[in-house]
Amino acid sequence: MGVITPDKIQMKARKKIPQHIIDAVNEMITAEWDGRHAIFTQDDLMELVLKKSAKPTKQEIYDGKLFDFEYVFRREGWVVVYDKPNYNEDYNANFTFSKDELDKATLIAMMLKAEEDCGQDYEKLHGTQDNLLLRYIGSEEVKEIYGRTPKHCS
Repeated sequence: MGVITPDKIQMKARKKIPQHIIDAVNEMITAEWDGRHAIFTQDDLMELVLKKSAKPTKQEIYDGKLFDFEYVFRREGWVVVYDKPNYNEDYNANFTFSKDELDKATLIAMMLKAEEDCGQDYEKLHGTQDNLLLRYIGSEEVKEIYGRTPKHCS
């Protein structure tokens, strides 16, 4: 079997997150999207999840870490930030979803997903990976490094 990779352990964790929680997050993103990002509180998400389904309960959601869904959305290209107050702060924990930034962890997750999605179609894979790298590095820097414009990469 070999050593388990961080990506495989994350995918195992993903399989335990019920689809109705993923659907509720999608609904919150859609409702709060302002063109750049969506911000919503953990309490608002909990309220929506519990309104849509009696199972799992609030305690089961916390005990089962069913709100640890960030990785799933990062693999789809979202930048996800979870912010909770420190002991001396007073505000509601919240999630921020954005598409503008592409950090290294998100880039790696998206590159791995591209490998899964493209399979043996290496031309499609390389085009997809080139486009992801363009988002990560920035087109001006890529032009300088490669001497080509972004449209030549797709």
